[in-house]
Amino acid sequence: MMSNVLEIDEVDRNIIELIQKKPNLTHTEIAKQVNRSQPTVGM
Repeated sequence: MMSNVLEIDEVDRNIIELIQKKPNLTHTEIAKQVNRSQPTVGM
């Protein structure tokens, strides 16, 4: 039987932390802070 466990990497943890601290950040602002593109963050 397969498990449905998702693994969260360091970038994901950083994004979650940013959103918890400032929920009104835009995808663009988050992307800049985690050094990723806006479409990657906005998925």
